[in-house]
Amino acid sequence: MLIKHLIISGSANDQCLKAEDLPNFGCPFILQDMIHLFRSLLLFFFCFLIGMTKGWSQMPTSFPSDPNEFVDKLGDFMTASKRPDLLEAFTVFEKNYKTRKISEPRLQAVMRVTNLLASQRLSSFPYYLNYINAVSAAVTDPDTTLFDRWNLLTEQTLASIDRGKTKPISQYLDFSADFMEQRAFKKGEGGSVTWHIRGGSFNFLFQDNQPQLECKDVQLIGSRKTDSIEILNASGVYLPLENTWWGKQGKVTWEGAGLDSTVYALLSTYKIEAVKPLFKSDTVQFFYPLYFPKGPIYGSFEHNVTVGAGNQYPKFESFDKHLKINKIGQGIEYEGGFRLYGNSLFGFGTNEDPAQVTMYNRKRQKVFFGTGDLFIIKREQNLVANGVNGKLYMDNDSLSIRPSASVLTFRKKPFNSPAEKKAPNATPSSLHFTT
Repeated sequence: MLIKHLIISGSANDQCLKAEDLPNFGCPFILQDMIHLFRSLLLFFFCFLIGMTKGWSQMPTSFPSDPNEFVDKLGDFMTASKRPDLLEAFTVFEKNYKTRKISEPRLQAVMRVTNLLASQRLSSFPYYLNYINAVSAAVTDPDTTLFDRWNLLTEQTLASIDRGKTKPISQYLDFSADFMEQRAFKKGEGGSVTWHIRGGSFNFLFQDNQPQLECKDVQLIGSRKTDSIEILNASGVYLPLENTWWGKQGKVTWEGAGLDSTVYALLSTYKIEAVKPLFKSDTVQFFYPLYFPKGPIYGSFEHNVTVGAGNQYPKFESFDKHLKINKIGQGIEYEGGFRLYGNSLFGFGTNEDPAQVTMYNRKRQKVFFGTGDLFIIKREQNLVANGVNGKLYMDNDSLSIRPSASVLTFRKKPFNSPAEKKAPNATPSSLHFTT
């Protein structure tokens, strides 16, 4: 099969195949429709290649060294497509240049980076758009050192990327625009999450052959629509080419769930993917002085930027399955694991190692003992359990409770008189049993 000729240069009328230039296969009539379709596809393919060739020919391979000529050529390139976002980006950049917000040394730095982009034969959108927007945000930032620190990293990063590998270039320039404009790692679109920092300090590094953002004592905020969460005193490193934050420290309180500031977790090692609202930490120190006055307990942690999901986050679960809590109600002692999901407290155990609760009267005589897989703890009010295997103690006798049908509720017991309250056999908490 031969094609008579293909013209890809000359006048605009010459730059497309004609149908009569395509081969005549001489096939039977029943195959003519198929042949016609094949010819049409082949014609489209070659015209597409011609268009791509013309597009590539418009991409600069370098920029002039003269500052004014550079700005003019950059403007011609960025505004050729008439895209509103490109027009706006260059207009702002040109204004910053003319008003001397972009000094001569800084313009030279911009020229070096754009020549690195040109050597990769990259299009104006999104590559130059993100870079020029980042430049404009950096040179107008109150931090007068920001542009120089970031642009040095940009030169190092682009110079390290092999020709033809456009994905890491796109990722880095996306990060640059989002961070310079909003201090965001990666701006979420629509209802997706955006992680950004506030306060503290940050520095740009090029280590292990990749760009890094090192942060210290920042407020790390994850926002999604109208909801947000925050990690206080966060330190760590963000890797733009991996869209990942590696945390080294941080503090999360339960104030957003309605508890006071004394309830919090200290994070040591944790990972956040910039495109995801959920993150976890395998080991944290947890503080809840009301129940654990001697200091922190250790466990796992999970948090999520939820939308309309109630107060189920942050989540903590203790490693220790034999913690003792005696602040549920007077005369009630609990031993087992501890969970805090939002503002909901749970005691938990397993079939092999169940949680247990004991109830005493004022003489420290045992009134009730029970075990179960899950107890719901209401802060200094009551404890509710379903399916408890328990035993009631009455003088010298006892009564067993079947776990398959039992629901127990322990509450603070109101006394009818001071004398009743002082009675030695008085039980400061009440037990309610239903089947």
